[in-house]
Amino acid sequence: MAPFRNPLRVASPPEPGLTPLAEQPEIAAIDARIRALENRLAQTRLRRERARRPREVAKITTPALQRAETLAAGGTIPSIQPGSEIEAADQEEKILRDGLVALATEREEIVSRLNYEASLGFRVRHVASIRRLDAALGDAHNALADLHAIAAELAAAGYSPSVTVLPANVPAALYRLGDPSDSRGEAWRFRQWLQKTFGSEK
Repeated sequence: MAPFRNPLRVASPPEPGLTPLAEQPEIAAIDARIRALENRLAQTRLRRERARRPREVAKITTPALQRAETLAAGGTIPSIQPGSEIEAADQEEKILRDGLVALATEREEIVSRLNYEASLGFRVRHVASIRRLDAALGDAHNALADLHAIAAELAAAGYSPSVTVLPANVPAALYRLGDPSDSRGEAWRFRQWLQKTFGSEK
């Protein structure tokens, strides 16, 4: 059996005229700066590795041929103290990492602002959909009340509803939603949030 897929989770194409976030010039620019620092950080790590190799060569007390082969494999004998070179690489890495953290923070701020600006064009449609959802919750409650009223009318006359004629496989979640005008249900809390956030519909 194929796995269940919630259609609400399927990404829809962007609205006409809405530039994808990844294509925004500000995002492209800061991503290029981040890549530049990451590339430089990779160079710093190589610098540290090169500084460590000579120290390893210097510790070798084996025959000259093996020492020569070690050098041929990438080791070098530096003209400066290896420890100083490693310390300089460590300082470089700290500076670069601090820079990457600052750029990541700047990028988050840019993304937050672009999210806000892009969302402004959808506000009217969003609020309308929220209000339609509130109305649908009220309609669902009224429909449930009608179903119960039908059963009550039959019962008052001594009948039981025929499940063949009047089937009603109602999702249990609808009962938890309750009446939007009754504080005991989730629909009421949703309506309170709606009115507090967007105000009452004029």
